[in-house]
Amino acid sequence: MTTLRTFGLAKGSMEENICQESRHLQEAMEKEEGKPFDPVPLLNNAVSNIICQIVFGRRFDYSDQDLQAMLKNLADMAYLEGSIWALEEIDRVVGQTRQPTMEDRSNMPYTDAVIHEIQRMGNIVPLNGLRMTARDTTLGGYFIPKGTTVMPNLTSVLFDKNEWETPDSFNPKHFLDDDGRFMKKEAFLPFSAGNNCI
Repeated sequence: MTTLRTFGLAKGSMEENICQESRHLQEAMEKEEGKPFDPVPLLNNAVSNIICQIVFGRRFDYSDQDLQAMLKNLADMAYLEGSIWALEEIDRVVGQTRQPTMEDRSNMPYTDAVIHEIQRMGNIVPLNGLRMTARDTTLGGYFIPKGTTVMPNLTSVLFDKNEWETPDSFNPKHFLDDDGRFMKKEAFLPFSAGNNCI
């Protein structure tokens, strides 16, 4: 909430954006004229537009080709690259008779890796909230004095060739060690880069 407030997104404006998007969603559903339809694409459009309003400060029409291309690419990555293996793993660990528990997570490293890789490739918050340096700092050969306002570029970390074996390709192995166990990566920063002061 602190980061959202930094961008001027107080509770009231978020509620207004969500209500506005709900109206667009309702209008899109009404165009189906009571015939059976798959609601998932429309719901994806609505949720994506809320995120776009936070990140880009604007929404996209549901027919916007850029929005649809982005959503299609994300869906293709999730389904084609990871879902088959992840589903086999979930079925093996959890089965079809019960809900997964937190204890199950450690037994599903590939599923965990797929989820993390979707977040890395999705890169939904490319620029993090404003931060302020807590002390004089040198970063990348540049001197940054204490008290300087900075904005971390998370894209540069999530697609860094020094951190990821295949940064521009969907690859759950980025989060698996040689024995197939899930491993956390310091360069995984899909939503935020640390405290307000760095």
